[in-house]
Amino acid sequence: MRNIGYLPKYGNELKRKLKRAKLDSWKTGSFLIQAQAITEASYALSYHITRDKKPHTIGETLVKSCLLECTKIILEDTAAQKIADLSLSDSTVKSRIGDMSADIKRQVIEKIKSSPMVTIQLDESTDVASISQLMVFARYVHRETIEEEFLFCSPLT
Repeated sequence: MRNIGYLPKYGNELKRKLKRAKLDSWKTGSFLIQAQAITEASYALSYHITRDKKPHTIGETLVKSCLLECTKIILEDTAAQKIADLSLSDSTVKSRIGDMSADIKRQVIEKIKSSPMVTIQLDESTDVASISQLMVFARYVHRETIEEEFLFCSPLT
């Protein structure tokens, strides 16, 4: 079995589980590619759940069960087993959304830092509960075009 010491950011528990797993496909790397595809699919579905403003629990209760049923009908049981490995619990969806949000924030900050000019616009608005909200926008130059991003919204006390 291959040495899995290259997983420094993961805990010892994961390393121990991977060592105990009987994986005969380490040489070809197909296990890692399959695990990566399952994780990527989980992120994609989490994105769609968020974009459509659905509750996080819909991933496991509706989406996964529909995917499993359709896969069994159209394809075969081995393909359905791959779908069954897909993690769409509410906590996983929440975690994926947090990861994507942090990545977007990091990208925007990098663009702002690399821009030769930055302007910040502050706007105060009142929401439906009559609470004043401070909204902050940033405009910056990126690849010779001016981009605008919404940075944050915070209630004013």
